[in-house]
Amino acid sequence: MRNIFLIIFTAWFVVNAQIVTVVDKVTQQALYGVLVISNHPYYATQSNARGQFEFAPFTEADSISLKLVGYETITLTPAEIIAQRYRVELNESMFRLTEVVVSTNRFASVKLDAAARVEKISMK
Repeated sequence: MRNIFLIIFTAWFVVNAQIVTVVDKVTQQALYGVLVISNHPYYATQSNARGQFEFAPFTEADSISLKLVGYETITLTPAEIIAQRYRVELNESMFRLTEVVVSTNRFASVKLDAAARVEKISMK
């Protein structure tokens, strides 16, 4: 009898567990390593390989921020996440890094002949 009660009790928690899935808005691929933070009360977690995290600790939060390098940070309320059926889509952020040009030459060139700064990299 005790085992049956334990199984039913565990199954109830598993069924009622609320899991949020974080995906890329364009590709709909799950995003691994999304940092999920709430300030009031403070709680932080990270999405797993399936892009999922447990929602229960965030239900009383004022707002929830989701951050991932290469994506725009998004801040939602728990009600907004529930309205989206526990699925959050992140947009890629567009930022440019400075360009680097690497060229090779069999012959040594004089630094003064080059149009830009030239540094010699030696093999160790």
